Amino acid sequence: MILVENLSRPSQEQIENWFSEFIHGINVDKLALETSTASRQQTDLYYNAISGNEREVVKTMRSVSNQYFIRQVTIAFINEIISRKAQPKKLAFSLSPSTILIWAEIVDEDEHTQDQILLSEAKINSEFKDANFCLDAMIVEESDNIKIPQHYISLQSIIQ
Repeated sequence: MILVENLSRPSQEQIENWFSEFIHGINVDKLALETSTASRQQTDLYYNAISGNEREVVKTMRSVSNQYFIRQVTIAFINEIISRKAQPKKLAFSLSPSTILIWAEIVDEDEHTQDQILLSEAKINSEFKDANFCLDAMIVEESDNIKIPQHYISLQSIIQ
């Protein structure tokens, strides 16, 4: 059994409310399955669970969890570079199995933006280390004249 430190015990009312909402959500999903209005992902998850196909259930859960953490890490990084007033000219992202790759183009000799991107990368990596996701930044200068690699998704001028 894994014990979580610094986790306070919820009140009985919180426990009751959580389970009521959880069971309600399952009942809504059951109705959606019965009426063929469930999404394909929901249908596959429940049919695999009902059939005892644990491998597929865990794969689906991992995929959903990866989507959640990728979104959270990316948003946290963008918010962090904004709060640090870093001003990359271009910003793009790509994925590898457990790494979110960042491609940033900065104005030549803009040491402030370069430092702030690297500090943001370090801070977010520290915050999300328990999720087994990390950021890996590639910083180029405008004069390098390097295009964003094709497998990256570019964000249009999010920081002005």
